[in-house]
Amino acid sequence: MPLPINRRNINLPLRRVARRLFFKLCLARESIAALANGKDLTEKPFDAGFYLRQYPDIAAAGIDPYEHFIVTGRKEGRIPAPPSLEYSGALNSLDPERKTVLVVSHEASRTGAPILSLNIVRELKKKYNVITLLLGGGAIVDDFRRTSDVVIGPITAGRDPDTVALILDQLVAQATVTFAIVNSIESRSVLPALARLFIPAVTLIHEFAASARPRNAFPEAVFWSTETIFSASVTRESAILECPDLSDCHFRVIPQGRCMPPFMEREMNSRLEEEANVRDFLRPRDLPADTIVVLGAGTVEIRKGIDLFIACAAKVVQSNPYPSCRFIWIGGGYCPELDGSYSLYLADQVRRSGLQQHFLFLDETPSIESAYQVADIFVLSPRLDPLPNVAIEAMSHGLPVICFEKATGIAGILIENGFGDECVAPYFDTSTLASKVLAFARSKDMRHAVGKRLQHLVDTRFSIERYVQQLEELSLRAKDRITQEQVD
Repeated sequence: MPLPINRRNINLPLRRVARRLFFKLCLARESIAALANGKDLTEKPFDAGFYLRQYPDIAAAGIDPYEHFIVTGRKEGRIPAPPSLEYSGALNSLDPERKTVLVVSHEASRTGAPILSLNIVRELKKKYNVITLLLGGGAIVDDFRRTSDVVIGPITAGRDPDTVALILDQLVAQATVTFAIVNSIESRSVLPALARLFIPAVTLIHEFAASARPRNAFPEAVFWSTETIFSASVTRESAILECPDLSDCHFRVIPQGRCMPPFMEREMNSRLEEEANVRDFLRPRDLPADTIVVLGAGTVEIRKGIDLFIACAAKVVQSNPYPSCRFIWIGGGYCPELDGSYSLYLADQVRRSGLQQHFLFLDETPSIESAYQVADIFVLSPRLDPLPNVAIEAMSHGLPVICFEKATGIAGILIENGFGDECVAPYFDTSTLASKVLAFARSKDMRHAVGKRLQHLVDTRFSIERYVQQLEELSLRAKDRITQEQVD
């Protein structure tokens, strides 16, 4: 006799049917999106066994793994299959007479931290086999490939600790890594896996904890690192202020060395032409010879304080100085037509300040050396920037560097070495900053004298060779501790 129809005996089958229909709808939507983008959805691998091992909660729930991945797992950032170890170079041809080290960079953009990573690779390469792990891409990927023995990545999901752990597992199966230099708090995704593999990790922190998110980024990085090094006292103080539990930790402060810019692989004529274009932009041929060129540099974002630089320029121009001043900001990201979050307001600020004839933006360039050569003064105006390479480079070219106190580690170094009166303005005091620009603009002798002293400061304080040597010594001592920890 057939069972009477009621909610109790049709609910479960209906739910199953509904779920399957929803699953098929999700698949259809994925397929349509893939076709619209010219992609084949079937090219994306899915390993059901791996998925269940990687995510025990899915296995315990008894859910179909592929169905879960399509419906919710992809949105949650779950990994469908083991990532392959993709690299350039040859792991099997590393010099057996040398130890192998790992350098981790969060990306390969033409900005401060990645350029520092590249310089660290160059120095370590003199003694070690160097494997570089790029957690993101950028304009100087090829520079890393030319400099390193092996480059892994850029990794698509480089900020995901699970993805990075699977890649590192494959790496250590093929190479013995003596120690790792992990550059930037943004590279912290590698740290748990390195700890699990007993590879000592020396983490270099350049960021202010006040601007780092999530808030547990710093404590977690310190917990998993073997050594944590700050590039400036002001960033160490920021970390302790934001995370009081770190006050009991001992952190070294080691300013990074002067970094050589990435190699520009172009024909000589092209390089010379680009360098000439930069010089002509800063100093056009019809510009009066005595015009003072004031330079600022960095990615166009609010952290770099371009609006403060513009405010300083407005105060200088309003004073009607002699000789006249021309202000240039060099950096990528200025696009007022598309960027309504910052660029648009910078363009409006320049216009409302009446600076159209005195202020210009120049996109990032590999020929920025030419800009330092023809500029007269460098203004460092960030809200937060620990030890920017652009300031070190400017000083190395004999330019006076003017900045705000408490906003950058450069300010502390200038004050410690007797440059506070000439070069450091109170925090965000654009009027005092402008007065210091005017003082340098009106005195060639002052510019020359301070510039020569700053060049000497760079030579004695910012040696990349000595910096990397210190990192090496700390890493090798850390290796001894980790080896004993592994034995224990």
